[in-house]
Amino acid sequence: MKYSTEIERVFKDIMTAEYTVPDDHKGVNHRGMQDLCGLITGNFRAEKIDAEKRQILQLLADTCTKKKEPVTFTMPIGGYKNWHISSAPEAGWAEFFNVSFMKDLALKIAAYHKYGVEIVYQDSDIVNYNIKFSNYPAEYFELYRLSLEKILDFFNKKFNGKNIVFKLERLKDVMPGDIFSDVLQKNTKIVKELWKDKKYSDKVLDLETKSRKNYYGGYLPGTEEAIRISAQEVWAFHKTFFEMNCVDRTKRIPVIFRKGLPIYLYLRSNYNSLIQFWIGEGVIIDKGDKMYPMILSVNGLKKNRLECEYPMERFAFLGKNFRYINIMSLV
Repeated sequence: MKYSTEIERVFKDIMTAEYTVPDDHKGVNHRGMQDLCGLITGNFRAEKIDAEKRQILQLLADTCTKKKEPVTFTMPIGGYKNWHISSAPEAGWAEFFNVSFMKDLALKIAAYHKYGVEIVYQDSDIVNYNIKFSNYPAEYFELYRLSLEKILDFFNKKFNGKNIVFKLERLKDVMPGDIFSDVLQKNTKIVKELWKDKKYSDKVLDLETKSRKNYYGGYLPGTEEAIRISAQEVWAFHKTFFEMNCVDRTKRIPVIFRKGLPIYLYLRSNYNSLIQFWIGEGVIIDKGDKMYPMILSVNGLKKNRLECEYPMERFAFLGKNFRYINIMSLV
């Protein structure tokens, strides 16, 4: 079958279970846990690590070593799949590629940190706070969570004994719902007042444009009032999340997949992608001389050419989105 050899090579690379520690002892010392940021190289990062962030990350790494605890990366995620993506509402190849990517980083650090590495995906669990998020059906959030758990379970079994662990955590597991809700209500009132302030007009326009674009199309189109409420509540939720320090930076490394938060470690979503994986689709790119995995946005899927739907029955047990994978050419 066409592509079979190339696809086997791509997935062999994706599922590699080893990180070889360099023989050069000087190199080991330089890239060891005394230089955590040196291990988080540019092929993982989406931006440089500035001096302040470097100091914070190294202090956390030193603390984990002294306390004999794993280094923990925590990634707040949307907890849903963009409804414009064909794989929605369940997780798919984009999530698979991200977990594999984070696996590589975890294996690299675990080679020097004998107490291991934890990769935590933190579900925002917004339905638990009755947020009117783009009219998206509540049951779709649950389907996404369950399908992502299945992927994480697969990687945990595959890499059992490699000193790395993947977890899915819900926001309510680390932040009492009643406390969070109280602050969220307060911030919602504040945000509604900000909506009237002209100096925030650009921000308001941007948020409402995004809400209008993402408003779930399975029901009746959203009214302007519904879209405004959606934008306000999303802003209030983010404001509350960061105010309440929902990822404790004294214990965990907070990770983000978009630019804009200086206190978070801004990583790629996989080696060839920058977009948040839950709003994208994982595909295999055929560049002629090589093939590689990539996460494409809705626009990226439209702009580029589908070559074939390649059967992937060996991964079908993960869910309906894993029976085949799209092979595409960049245009």
